[in-house]
Amino acid sequence: MEFNKLLLWLCFISLPLSAQFGREEIYKSKTVKNEITLSVVDKDHLDYFADLDVTTEKTLKDTDYFQVKSKEFRVYADFVNPFEYIYKSSQKTLDDELFKASQEFVQGAVGYIAGIQKINEKAMFSVPKNDKLEPELVEMYLLVTSIDSSFFSTNSAFKIAMNKLNFIEASKSISENYNNAFKDLKKLTIISEIKKTVASNKTSLANNKLILENLKRRFIDLKEELQELKFAENQFYIKTYIATTIATFETKMQTLESLKTAIDSKYDKITELFNDIYERKHKLGENKFLVSKIEDVKSSKRHELTVVLEKIAFNNTEKSIKVENTKSFLLHVRKKTTFIPVLSSGVLYTNLSFPQYSTDTNAAGETIVAQTKDKENEIAVAAYLNLYFNNDWDIPVFLQFGIGPSKEKPLFFLGGGFELLQKLTFSTGAVFTWMPKLNDLNVGDKVGGASIVQKDISFEFDRNPKIYFGISFDITNK
Repeated sequence: MEFNKLLLWLCFISLPLSAQFGREEIYKSKTVKNEITLSVVDKDHLDYFADLDVTTEKTLKDTDYFQVKSKEFRVYADFVNPFEYIYKSSQKTLDDELFKASQEFVQGAVGYIAGIQKINEKAMFSVPKNDKLEPELVEMYLLVTSIDSSFFSTNSAFKIAMNKLNFIEASKSISENYNNAFKDLKKLTIISEIKKTVASNKTSLANNKLILENLKRRFIDLKEELQELKFAENQFYIKTYIATTIATFETKMQTLESLKTAIDSKYDKITELFNDIYERKHKLGENKFLVSKIEDVKSSKRHELTVVLEKIAFNNTEKSIKVENTKSFLLHVRKKTTFIPVLSSGVLYTNLSFPQYSTDTNAAGETIVAQTKDKENEIAVAAYLNLYFNNDWDIPVFLQFGIGPSKEKPLFFLGGGFELLQKLTFSTGAVFTWMPKLNDLNVGDKVGGASIVQKDISFEFDRNPKIYFGISFDITNK
């Protein structure tokens, strides 16, 4: 590969690189085995416990960072009743910028070396406040008997059907069943009791259907008896009044049936929240459930997991819930690795020198092969891949791999170093390169000219390293 191509490649990898989970975030991130458990403090704050064997809670920050030792990361939450709080989550997987940049660096360097070698719905359900017999029927009874005291004795079957209607009693029973069902869910504090409570509620709410069916049957009987009523010729007003009064119950029956359908829908939706929590309960019997999990934690990827905490308000009259407050937490998750790769660029000093071959004349005046003064290569520009140790040491230290141009051939560096200031590092180690050598010719051989010597020169990788000292600068944005 020509030098201008190498310089172009070095300029390319020296462009600023951005990392959302850079070295600083890695150092301040929390290391966990495979899980954390969230606990509600209030509508805007969460605590968390790391892994099963850690009993000390920590505060979850709005944006927080985690390194995971396992291949899977799970986020659980202590059980909190969905009538109070609801957890939601979403996640996305991205390329780990540090890993990707280091991989591209290594691939480019290896390729270069090889090239050198070769190259909510709304509805009301209100319980009637008057728990007596239907006011409309009481009023109708009093008015009719004041006009014709014998009317209901003459039409006794209608009176019996009217007394059996009991619309308020049926409505009250249906309402109580719903109130009890919602109350039973609302007071749940243990995940393992969800299934039993839901099953019990299903049985009691099934009675609502029977109550409504019986009410409709009694209303049909009342309407049939209405058709059998006997009226005197001067009782047209009474006939119209009674028919109108009974017709109002038809509307009330339809309203009750619609409201029952609406409440059933709301109850079913809320029950789904509980059933979903039950299905995601912790397998070891802990009173917590799974909020989200990442199944493919690996060093080449990073993950952004968003957890949303919703504060819920329950309207007991409407049997509806609404979100009062929403709080989001962003969790950055990556694999716990031994090293943190960081690209840097800088200058270095080496004690390299390259032998030079040309021509000279001997005592007889003949042109011969001669070795001239070595060409030194003391200062060079290089691009590095620094592999920082992922630890809590006060002074960041790293292993270093680098490549850079020289006056003759590319330089290949292996060493280590430490950070002097933020992003400014010192390093030292071994430098390798390709040295020129004669193939068929030897120093002192007679030749026809300098061009013959140059054609005979080849470059061979020198396994005997020289020393280098380098100053480099972290070129990532993190």
